[in-house]
Amino acid sequence: MENTRNYSRVWAFYELALCYFPDSSPKVASEKLRRWIKQSGNLKEKLLALDWKPGNKLLTPRQAVCIVDHLGEP
Repeated sequence: MENTRNYSRVWAFYELALCYFPDSSPKVASEKLRRWIKQSGNLKEKLLALDWKPGNKLLTPRQAVCIVDHLGEP
């Protein structure tokens, strides 16, 4: 199946979280993704270097790609 997601746009944090946790509510999916970011080795440091701050509601394209590259395709 071909990937149809476009990571070269601004994403709401909950949107990307729902890609990883589609059976969750936006709030729960966001909490789970934040937990994964915190526990996934140096992902948090990579995101901080891209000007991400915990609690940001939006992800830049570079931040979204960083998450997908680190965690794998949702």
